[in-house]
Amino acid sequence: MLTHIIEPKRLLLTWQASQGESCGGKRHVVAELCRENSNSSHITFRYNSDSSDYREAIAKGFQGYPAFSLQHQNHNHDVLAAFARRIPSRKRGDFLEYLSYWHISPQAGESMSDFALLGYTGAGLPSDGFNRICPSPSGWVSS
Repeated sequence: MLTHIIEPKRLLLTWQASQGESCGGKRHVVAELCRENSNSSHITFRYNSDSSDYREAIAKGFQGYPAFSLQHQNHNHDVLAAFARRIPSRKRGDFLEYLSYWHISPQAGESMSDFALLGYTGAGLPSDGFNRICPSPSGWVSS
């Protein structure tokens, strides 16, 4: 069980084309979520439109993250709220089971931010091909 949570400063948004398409199962890094500092709830979402991974995802049918238009590279409004919908409410009766599934101790889970919870769990849904990952230990800060 994870007992010491390290808060991420940055998460990568990956996308994978649906199984029916010829995608080779590759996940593409299409955007990033950045937090100003470990205590900040202000998150910026930015499409990586200059990357070859992003362009390859577009060629395979990537149409952007539903909450954020591809017409703008950067988004600053309600970013965390858009992604927090992908994790269960802490008020749910089975929230501790959710933490257990991800090997997060109840004590650590109660104190971790929603941003960290997104990073530790990926908050993926089987229906849309999106997932959040933490890029490397340098993308984390000790809490």
